[in-house]
Amino acid sequence: MGLETLKDPKSAIKVLIILLAIISFGVVTDYKTKCPNTDDGFSIDYSDIPHAAFFVGVYVILFLVESLLLGLYVMAMDWLVSIPVNWWLLELVYSGFWTFLMLIASCLLSDGVSHVENHYKDLNINGCEYTGYKFGCGIGFVTFFVMIAKCWYTFRELRDSGMTSDGSYQPLGGDNDHNEVTVSV
Repeated sequence: MGLETLKDPKSAIKVLIILLAIISFGVVTDYKTKCPNTDDGFSIDYSDIPHAAFFVGVYVILFLVESLLLGLYVMAMDWLVSIPVNWWLLELVYSGFWTFLMLIASCLLSDGVSHVENHYKDLNINGCEYTGYKFGCGIGFVTFFVMIAKCWYTFRELRDSGMTSDGSYQPLGGDNDHNEVTVSV
């Protein structure tokens, strides 16, 4: 298929997910804050935030897998749709699973940042900035919503693919009704 595959909304969404994943884990791992109102001026980095490692792990793996899938879309799309399993169903299940993991990771990071922020406020240590962590968490939630859009486009592709429940392929033709689902029982 080649580069014309990138014109498809699912491919454009993959590129967007890759970029957002890089921003998400990059901001969280690179951000470090100094707490100026303390004698030693200690700093807080992402390893001090509860669940930050899980967040970073989810988004790094998301980046790697989506990059691989985008490469397969560009290099081997004909092969993907010709394998004996329904490729669109596999991708929909994968996308749904990672969408759930992204939601959990972003919520846990948000909770971890809130916990650390409240902990230092309780110790009367003020002046610590958490904006980088909050920004990374916000981008994580944006990526979650973009992944939901990817699930929708993948579902539409699955619906229109002509694959039946027994694994056979029955092309729908050009005049198919989008409300029609091809399933043989």
